Amino acid sequence: MTPEQQDHVEHFRARVLAQALLDGWSIHNERQAARWAAARPRADDYLGQSTLEQQRERYYRMTAVASAYRNRSTIVPFVELVDTFDSLWEAS
Repeated sequence: MTPEQQDHVEHFRARVLAQALLDGWSIHNERQAARWAAARPRADDYLGQSTLEQQRERYYRMTAVASAYRNRSTIVPFVELVDTFDSLWEAS
């Protein structure tokens, strides 16, 4: 294999690895969002000693966290993609 071909193969490997990492990051954030959304209080939950207002606040707080994870899974990969590729290109 010529040095040019080897450089091309290494560059391709770096791009595949970076994309796999970013895809995994998005999947992780989507799963976290689903977990937070599923953990929100429901109408048929036992309230215990908490008030309805406390349960509402908990619902909204958990919804906000789930929304943040969903937003992070769509926004962060584009920022990280540039940083990841830049660092991989400098290393090779």
